[in-house]
Amino acid sequence: MTVKGYMRLWVGMAAVVMMAGCENISKYDKPDISLEGNNRGVLKVVADKSLESIMNQHIMIFENKFPDADIEISYLDESDAAKQMYDTANSVAIIERRLTQAEFKSLEAAHNLKPKEHIMAKDALVLITAKGTADTLIDIEGLKNLFATGARPLVFEGKSSGAAAYVMNELNVKNSKNVYALKDVDEVIEYVQEHKGAIGFIPYSVISDEQNETMMNRLAKISTMYFKVKKDGETLAIGATQSTIATGDYPLIRPINYVLIGYKGELGIGFVNYLFKQKSSRVFLKEGLVPTVFAERLISIDTGNLEK
Repeated sequence: MTVKGYMRLWVGMAAVVMMAGCENISKYDKPDISLEGNNRGVLKVVADKSLESIMNQHIMIFENKFPDADIEISYLDESDAAKQMYDTANSVAIIERRLTQAEFKSLEAAHNLKPKEHIMAKDALVLITAKGTADTLIDIEGLKNLFATGARPLVFEGKSSGAAAYVMNELNVKNSKNVYALKDVDEVIEYVQEHKGAIGFIPYSVISDEQNETMMNRLAKISTMYFKVKKDGETLAIGATQSTIATGDYPLIRPINYVLIGYKGELGIGFVNYLFKQKSSRVFLKEGLVPTVFAERLISIDTGNLEK
């Protein structure tokens, strides 16, 4: 008799996360899924403009599912988005970093409520150089040294994007030399192409989709750098991928942080609960991000021809 067995398997990125082990997650990382909310009304959101593509997709799906919900979102540079968090008209801020302790206190004072963070996904900053550059391997100490000495031009997207401040904070660098900010990702790529030796910093999500023609055109113009990392007694060259972001092996990982700063109705809770559903995780994955919650697939395996 033929026997067909069924196994529930985590595939793709979910398997990587299970292997990586459980990260310590604070009580602010995940929403209370029992509080679904009414999913109706108006929700005012301020967000980092680098997240415009991914958030527009989520909003379209959410509003199609809940026609009585109206999400009004403003996309700004990171520093401007951080300032708008204090506007009491806004109930949610979506930024690519954690709040500081000072911001927790000042936001609580501004809104008379304690803000709650929900890390819904992660991205990374990729170091890029001109195509054909021989030296594409660097370690953290070497990167610190470049900020301090200005030996090579370091180029970021957007004067107020917050990416440069994030990297300097991660590296514990107080002062920097030969650091530039350009209008957008494509200007960073163009600068790197034209200035041999320059290093650009761009989000992994803008070059991650191999089916996206624009992203592949960008990738064809540059070389991506690797970090020299010691792990389990070995020295490894670690590049930015969804796997290395999920495991935490890649050094420059940025959280996508949904900050609930005001409770004007329950739509803000309803929307964040949607963002933590398995269906939403597929959108994050398609955009090159690593979601906190992964889609699960049920795979049927025919075991009928296996010998006992």
